[in-house]
Amino acid sequence: IHEDIFDPKFLEADTYTLFEALMDCVSDWYRTGHQTRSAVNKNVSGSQPWSRPRNEPNGSIIVERLSHIQDSLLKRHDRDLYCRLEKLEIYPQLYGIRWLRLLFGREFHFVDTLT
Repeated sequence: IHEDIFDPKFLEADTYTLFEALMDCVSDWYRTGHQTRSAVNKNVSGSQPWSRPRNEPNGSIIVERLSHIQDSLLKRHDRDLYCRLEKLEIYPQLYGIRWLRLLFGREFHFVDTLT
């Protein structure tokens, strides 16, 4: 079995299977509501591009989760930082997605994450 697991001829298939499993876990982060393109274009004219997600729900699961992190967890564990971010109007969608990507970067060599 050991030889089959590390056999180079299965490398591409194994890599794809692992990638597919990872994307299955995080795919909801990149999905938005089931709106058509024309419905989205109609909403864009009346909304503010950097508005607070809790004020204008957009159906994005990642934005909802990041808002939960800032509005619930951060507010409970570091009230000063939460108040500072709110005062400066630094909303979670501005920093949170990069923060999550940075967490994935810990799994690779630093040089490889720069490209």
